[in-house]
Amino acid sequence: MFSFLHLSDIHLPASETETSYGVSPHQRLGEVISSFDKLEYPPSFVVITGDLSAGSSLEGYESVMGYTEQLKKRGIRTIFTMGNHDDRDNFRKVFGEKPSSGPVHYRVEVGGLQILVLDTLNTSFQLPRDRLGFFEGEQLKWLSEVLNEDPLRPTVIALHHPLLGSPHKMFSGSLFDDGQRDEFREVISGNNVLALLCGHLHHSQVTTVNGVLQVQAGSTVTELNVNEAEYWLKNTSSYNQIFYTEGNLFVQTIAMPSDGRVLVKGPIQDLLGR
Repeated sequence: MFSFLHLSDIHLPASETETSYGVSPHQRLGEVISSFDKLEYPPSFVVITGDLSAGSSLEGYESVMGYTEQLKKRGIRTIFTMGNHDDRDNFRKVFGEKPSSGPVHYRVEVGGLQILVLDTLNTSFQLPRDRLGFFEGEQLKWLSEVLNEDPLRPTVIALHHPLLGSPHKMFSGSLFDDGQRDEFREVISGNNVLALLCGHLHHSQVTTVNGVLQVQAGSTVTELNVNEAEYWLKNTSSYNQIFYTEGNLFVQTIAMPSDGRVLVKGPIQDLLGR
């Protein structure tokens, strides 16, 4: 058995003094990393599912690199996906991930578990459609080829946008390109995909896609909640610890200490218009 951590939407600004609704993303991430030292089961690696640098600035990615160095000193590797607020070129200038151009997608293997990283950053449309998840390039072809190498190999797929976003009707089909959602489901069918790890919605949530566990991590900065009429942003933060043993995954959400106060709220139309 081993465990790994799943974080998302860290939104690191260039300056450590910059805040979001009065909350410091740098301070929050620092507190989250410090909490790793108190975990009963030390993690083997960390997956951060996108929205890494606030404003996708080069300086933001350099800050992300600084935190990964802290993790490396703890013996923890960091795996990243691209989110809708990220910039591939600036990310590569700091991290140099392969492939050297186009979508950032790759494979990692740890302890018999295969982690496939996909890039759902959508550069093909203007706002607001760029918020939809989209597999640019030939990622789905690559995914199919890798999975078909050994359909029984235990696999986790990491991506930013959830395939199923929300139980609320207005969000249920609004987060991913419909055609690609169907194609993705067909590609993973019949393979030993244990889970999809995602973020984007800034709150923890678990559901299934074609019988595959979809694990959504909350943001390390603030938590977003919605209903059919309103949204509210809360001063809360969390991440997931995931255990892998004998071909099975067990997910535990870890909530960071906070006062839980509402930072801002309003009609859902305001959120959709952002």
